[in-house]
Amino acid sequence: MKKIVAYIGSRKGTKSNTYKFISQILEVTKQKFNSIEYEIITSNQLNIQPCNGCDTCFETAECPYDKYDDMGKLRQKIINSDFVIFGSPVYAHNVSGDLKIFFDRSSSWMHTMRLHGKGSMVCTTTSTSGHTTSLDYMSKIMNHYGSNLVAKYNCSVDYPEELYNEDWMRNTTELLSEEIIKSISNPQKSNSNLEYIFKSLKEIMSKCKDNNIENGELEYWKESRLIDYNTFQDFLDNEYNKN
Repeated sequence: MKKIVAYIGSRKGTKSNTYKFISQILEVTKQKFNSIEYEIITSNQLNIQPCNGCDTCFETAECPYDKYDDMGKLRQKIINSDFVIFGSPVYAHNVSGDLKIFFDRSSSWMHTMRLHGKGSMVCTTTSTSGHTTSLDYMSKIMNHYGSNLVAKYNCSVDYPEELYNEDWMRNTTELLSEEIIKSISNPQKSNSNLEYIFKSLKEIMSKCKDNNIENGELEYWKESRLIDYNTFQDFLDNEYNKN
């Protein structure tokens, strides 16, 4: 059974437009590929405090505050998934504050490519505009997390009218569900963005190792065996795709 986790940065919960969009994508996916289970989590369900900039996560590869709020629980659900979706309403031409808090609290994941071996999708909903900036930002985060981003998609509510357009929703959810199914059914692939990020990070981690500079991020690179490979694709083939 494959597990999909979607985290939506909206305090409107199941009443949010983003929830409506993503839930329909996942329902179509489930109908076509019943060997999956999915969970949609919205930010109103959790207590997650803002990052306070202590930099501890860069030293230990863990956030010391995960044990004091719901971030650790959410983080583990995402790590244990096979495919992850991040969704957000567009606020001031960017993601919601709640989703930004998640990204801030997971800054060290950008140094450990922590979502390696997973496919991902990012989605936004907007009244009319601002989604391009939001989707580009979320896509960049997914690349730095080491995830293979298979789609980024916006659903507008007013202009053009898409959320309540049955033909548009049927065609779009069909398209996006196919991308999810392909991702969870096939070996994970690298791409030029992931290879560039991997190469840059490996140079930094190798210098730390050569100079006996120990920290949590380097330790993760060793434990996961990321540091043993010359390309990200080699890492995926040997640590994930062989299974």
